[in-house]
Amino acid sequence: MTLIPNYSLKNYNTFGIDTKAKWFASVTDTTVLKNLIETYKDKENLFFLGGGSNLLFTKDFFDALVIKSRFKGIEIKDETEDPCYH
Repeated sequence: MTLIPNYSLKNYNTFGIDTKAKWFASVTDTTVLKNLIETYKDKENLFFLGGGSNLLFTKDFFDALVIKSRFKGIEIKDETEDPCYH
């Protein structure tokens, strides 16, 4: 995982607004995500980006570390007969 400065978010929002993020990181591993949050939570504004379809940037610069989630699939950790997990 690499932090990329001054990164264009044009391809990450459905309106295609060319806003630059102060920092950008693409994350595929939960351990890396946890370390990233712990390291930067007090140093930078953190913004978690999913698909970008409900997102509208209104400025040219976004003063944050944008973390793009690239997690794939769903993993079942535990399954019971009860339809409501407690």
